[in-house]
Amino acid sequence: MTTYRTTAVLSMRLVRDRSVKYPVESVGDDSHAKALAKVLIGHNPTESLVVICLGPRGAVLSTTIVSSGGTCGTTCTPADVFRLALLCGASSVILAHNHPSGDPTPSADDVSTTRKLVEAGRILGVPVVDHIVVTDDRCESMLALGLGGLH
Repeated sequence: MTTYRTTAVLSMRLVRDRSVKYPVESVGDDSHAKALAKVLIGHNPTESLVVICLGPRGAVLSTTIVSSGGTCGTTCTPADVFRLALLCGASSVILAHNHPSGDPTPSADDVSTTRKLVEAGRILGVPVVDHIVVTDDRCESMLALGLGGLH
């Protein structure tokens, strides 16, 4: 007679929540991405990284804060960044993080991390199309600045 052990199995289900309202329904250029990022994390007192998951025509599928840190930085892994993107079937993602210091200039660490995440997205088939650095009153697009391997 064979005996089986009972083990806990995790189950996950995505549910479309129509109560969430974004300032833009789709992202067509960096001004849309900047507006959305500013609402999500612009006024956070600590550094946070948000992933904006996009559908085939730039429709915003989901947003999630994947990492929160201190006033000078935060860390994340590619698994953190791409987990929800893969689950919701995103065609691409936009990364955004805030600089509580008020200076939206991407740091060397920002550029290095973006390069790694661009490569991970390429391997996974979910390209990183931009990385926005947000402050209370300004935003910078790393794509527009030609940084982080974005093109």
